[in-house]
Amino acid sequence: MRSKSFRSALFGFLSFFVAISLAPTADAYASVAGGIAQAEASVYSFAWIALLCSVVAGTLGTGIYFSSLVRSKNTLATIGQVLLVLCVSAMTWVAIREVIQLVFENGAQGSASTALGFKNLAASHQAMALLIICSGLIVGGAVERLRLLAVVVLAIVWSALVFAPGVALMWGINAPQSVNVLRDWGGASAHLGAGAFAFGVALATGSRIGYGRVPMPPYHMAFALVGSMCLFIGWSGYNEFGVVPRNVPAYSGTMNCIVAACTGLVVWACVEYLSRRVASTLGMVSGGLAAVVATFAIAGWVSPLIAMLVGGLGSVVGYLGAVVLRRAHAVDDSLDMLGIHALPAVVGLMASSVFNSNSLQSVFNQSIWIVLIAFYAFSAGWLTAFILKKLSLLRVTFDEEDAGLDLAVHGETVHPPQSTL
Repeated sequence: MRSKSFRSALFGFLSFFVAISLAPTADAYASVAGGIAQAEASVYSFAWIALLCSVVAGTLGTGIYFSSLVRSKNTLATIGQVLLVLCVSAMTWVAIREVIQLVFENGAQGSASTALGFKNLAASHQAMALLIICSGLIVGGAVERLRLLAVVVLAIVWSALVFAPGVALMWGINAPQSVNVLRDWGGASAHLGAGAFAFGVALATGSRIGYGRVPMPPYHMAFALVGSMCLFIGWSGYNEFGVVPRNVPAYSGTMNCIVAACTGLVVWACVEYLSRRVASTLGMVSGGLAAVVATFAIAGWVSPLIAMLVGGLGSVVGYLGAVVLRRAHAVDDSLDMLGIHALPAVVGLMASSVFNSNSLQSVFNQSIWIVLIAFYAFSAGWLTAFILKKLSLLRVTFDEEDAGLDLAVHGETVHPPQSTL
């Protein structure tokens, strides 16, 4: 009998093929980059449909990837929480737009987008796509112990109070001059915010039962590879479409994403083998993901050689954060949101400042904004989780956690019991 997790993985693969089949051609991207004229509206809309299809693949990849790394008794609960966060975040983003739309007396189309700091409605949709890609990360630091209500509240707070003002600050038309570099590319800064937010949630939630004392083997490493490949497709699609405003070849974002991931995978394997005399498959995948996160900030406008350099550095920093730094602190950051997402994002954001400006003042300003974004996101995650904890709404009971969230919360398991007939 096929397990439910297998059907979820199959659905992810189908979404991947849908994204590929709807992918716009280079000519379509070129026509968008040349200016959105009246006659090109249908091409532009089609390109956005393709982008959102890649987002579907990336988001399902997050669910499959995360659910395969937790214990089998929490697999379905984890992928369910990721999908729940996705839906709540998208609804929150639309609600924010509609509320702001009502504030404007003229009610002109796009006014809410302008209020959020975007030049047009399409830019707002691109930001929502980024929100969907990154939202699943906020539960990664505290999986296997969160209540569903807590997941909903965290998703709303992340979307409305962290991501929305952060995006307006980074991409907004009224943003300060000192954050111009951040405005060029939103992916790395969103990963920084999501990783810091998730780490704050993990700190306030506390460790899993038996953490550090009993083995906690992942459910299915093969599915982890499947999920990581879906993630790669989603990020590549976002990077590729993100080069449109720069009027550069559309394939440059995907090309840099590919070479960075390859470099990060090899670098992690080398570092892990030199330090532990093993080169694990999970480690190599983690290195590739950390490299892509780091390259998010520069993928659209640097050469492949620089992308390889930044990707390799992001992989090294990711290893230090996920392996070395994790041993130094007592926080149960279950899926390494700090090491694989937040810290490599810092590498990418600093690289965007170094390679985009020759001014030390720009690098300094970038550093200040990185610290502010990370601190604000971490504080928001920790404070929200702390309040929920005081209200006894944050984590499940001891018995529920011990039995597993699949059965205790959802009433189902990955492998149904065999019939005795």
